[in-house]
Amino acid sequence: MVGYFRKFSKEMNKEKPPEPLDFFIWTVEDVGLWLEEINLGSYRQIFKENGVNGEYLEGMSMFTTEQILRFIRRCHMKWGDFITLCKELRRIKGSDPLPSFALFISLFLLLLLLLLLLLLLLLLLLLLLHFSIGSMYFWVVLVVKTTQGYDDLLLSS
Repeated sequence: MVGYFRKFSKEMNKEKPPEPLDFFIWTVEDVGLWLEEINLGSYRQIFKENGVNGEYLEGMSMFTTEQILRFIRRCHMKWGDFITLCKELRRIKGSDPLPSFALFISLFLLLLLLLLLLLLLLLLLLLLLHFSIGSMYFWVVLVVKTTQGYDDLLLSS
């Protein structure tokens, strides 16, 4: 009879999603239920295989960019799904779990902007060099032709 109640209790817990207030003590199974609740149930098995529990989710706020990328690769997550996961974590946690991810995106965009500026500067330098060489060629030709004209004048006199 006790086994029946234990089994019944487990069945009841499977139907009931975990309480968000204490998500840091969630088990791997609780995380799986929560993933189903936020429409990320396709990751339930891989999260279970990687031992992702509430404590792990809590620690994600301290992840470095490298750790975030490793987590995404290990769990075969799409970027959009990872963003959804983080938004839902922020919602239940009441704070942003991903400052390093936001920093990563900001630094990536800054690097991209610097690269574009560098390419623009290189293009400008090439144009300047092209026109200065063309301009120098023009002046050399002008001086040579002018000198030839004077030579012809001097020789004919």
